[in-house]
Amino acid sequence: MNWSDDALVLRTYPHAETGVVATLLTREHGRHTGYVKFGTTKRLRPLLDLGVKLRVQWTARVSENLGSWFIEPDRNYSAFYLDDPVRLAAISSIAALLEGTLADREFYPSLFEATEAFLEFLGHDYWIISYISWELGLLNLLGFGIELDKCAATGKMEDLCYVSPKTGRAVSKEAGIPYKDRLLRLPSFLLGSGIVTDEDILDGLKLTGYFLEKNLFHLKNQPIPEARDRLEKLWSKSAGLEDKEQE
Repeated sequence: MNWSDDALVLRTYPHAETGVVATLLTREHGRHTGYVKFGTTKRLRPLLDLGVKLRVQWTARVSENLGSWFIEPDRNYSAFYLDDPVRLAAISSIAALLEGTLADREFYPSLFEATEAFLEFLGHDYWIISYISWELGLLNLLGFGIELDKCAATGKMEDLCYVSPKTGRAVSKEAGIPYKDRLLRLPSFLLGSGIVTDEDILDGLKLTGYFLEKNLFHLKNQPIPEARDRLEKLWSKSAGLEDKEQE
């Protein structure tokens, strides 16, 4: 059995003397794992870094086997940001979230396209907004979408300022004021309006991070990946908001 596909590297670990087991997100075959012979060698090791897009062939005697990867380079997104630890952290975070949440061999074509689109957009000034939108898309795809179209308490669509941590639904300023210390802040840019501030972006990262941990990782008795925490801390530090992050 064999097939060819486009793929993004999610996770690798050494196996045997010179081999590597690589988990990839493929365009047509979902999250898939296979063995790369001589994967630790000087020629192949750089092709298995996070942020690398590959053209791959997977072969196995039967579909249930681990199988083997034959890999060719396509595009190395990480190579553009070797001097930018925050953008590199975003690549690592995406890889860790996908590796930790997707079912093996499930078909996620829209997710591959969205992830590739984000990596293409990563060089733009407002890439972090695109990253938050990517996390919202992941939650939605996996059945835990956040409802931001109207107030959960009043049904009104105006002046939405908070999100309920219990329901993942928006709450208006009027309805949320008495409970604001127990609610998550909803940045206006997620509603398509307002001037985007660094504080808004941090609120957006905290919002998606909360529901990623609660709905995707807590259910598995796992913490949110360290790579995701590192991204939020690095971005907060780069924006001068370390104190706010600790609130």
